[in-house]
This record gives sequence, structure tokens and C-alpha cells, in this order.
Amino acid sequence: VLAVTSTGRILAFCEGRRDSRSDSGQIDLLLRHSDDEGVTWSDVLVVATEPEMTSGNPCPVVDRTTGRILLPF
Repeated sequence: VLAVTSTGRILAFCEGRRDSRSDSGQIDLLLRHSDDEGVTWSDVLVVATEPEMTSGNPCPVVDRTTGRILLPF
């Protein structure tokens, strides 16, 4: 899932499934970002992880007024 911040940074969120392709199990939320319109990307950052927990379906929301990024999952 992609989101663009008020500064133009592109955020790319995805699920990181550790043990299988199943929809349950240990699934982390991952992020990479780009400051040059997608030409280069950051290393992968883990933004949510919890043993024995499924963190899935990230849905980033950028508040254009405050610049705050919300990530319900």
C-alpha cells in the first residue's frame, strides 16, 4: 500500500509473513520510503511486530493539515 506525505516522501507498506503465506501467524508490518519519486528506496523497516500475532492489512492515512501519518491495522 502506498501513501505520499505532505513533503512528497513515498511510503510503501506491506506485510512480512515470517513462516508461511497463510493469512494468520506471525505477520509483521514493513515499510520502505523514497524521497526521490521512487528512484531509490530505504532499507526495510519493521513498523509493527508481535510474536504470535497477525499484523495485517495496513491502511496508511496522511493528515494533510498536520502531516501526521496514521496506520490502522
